[in-house]
Amino acid sequence: MPPTVDDGGERLPVESSPGTGAGRIAKPVEVGCFARRGDEVTWGEAARGQLRRYREPCPPLDLNEGFASFVPKRRGVTNLLPEQAFERFGGSAYDVVTYRNNLNKICGTPYNNNEPWEIGVRRCRDGRLDLSVRSSQAQQQVDAQTYYGYAFEAACCGDPLAGIDANDEFVVCIRLKVGRHMLFVAAEVDCIDDHHNYVELKTHRLLEARHHAKSFERFKLLKCWIQSYLAGVPTIVFGFKDESGGVQKLQTFRTTDLPSFTTAWSPQTALGFLERTLDFLRTSLAEDAGDDADFRLAYDPAARLLVLEPL
Repeated sequence: MPPTVDDGGERLPVESSPGTGAGRIAKPVEVGCFARRGDEVTWGEAARGQLRRYREPCPPLDLNEGFASFVPKRRGVTNLLPEQAFERFGGSAYDVVTYRNNLNKICGTPYNNNEPWEIGVRRCRDGRLDLSVRSSQAQQQVDAQTYYGYAFEAACCGDPLAGIDANDEFVVCIRLKVGRHMLFVAAEVDCIDDHHNYVELKTHRLLEARHHAKSFERFKLLKCWIQSYLAGVPTIVFGFKDESGGVQKLQTFRTTDLPSFTTAWSPQTALGFLERTLDFLRTSLAEDAGDDADFRLAYDPAARLLVLEPL
């Protein structure tokens, strides 16, 4: 179904089928990296010294430890870093610059019936599109569940749980071709294993009933597959926790195996919708305005629509 235009902006209906040309995505290629510690950013190979190494912990693990001293993410600084990285590692071949977070949202949209989202879109004077992360008020709130993820990462890398700073990160810069679009993607990586492969670390509630497993396969595995696949991360380690935040079990998954665990979602549909959305943005913002122009791309789950409107 083609996009439509009305006084509320340009609109793209969301469908749950892949459509033609779905899933045309090339293997991601790393072109650079950076690390952030507090207000200091380190670029290139010098940043690799700050990449943590996976050290399998021994359950049980109490993820509540250190919560009182947790430093949550600051808003406003993050969106500047992909542009700065692009200046160092990018080039004229790219037509989209973004954090992976934005691509995660788009890929998961065909299976998202409840959660609205927004992405900032800047059409640059050279025709490039810069996508920025926009978080809702609810997403900015820090609770125990949010902290558990950071605490699990620290525990898996042999770091103390006291004084965890969510602003510390190691980020890879990736060249990713989706259909006719060449993307420069910044993606945070949790750690590296002894074989020098990246590892994604996740927590989830213990799967104590069949409906828990069904929910895990339908929703959690989809999000984890998208996140890891787009960045070329081959391994995901899950810490399964009880209601009090105690990790009781570890389990390792290969990213490429996740789609085989369920028929509730399809990689082709997710990647096909990403390509379709990029086509929509490129077509809608093709007019040369001369100067940079800012827009908002928003998803309305009730209407099953993407809406692009100027700011």
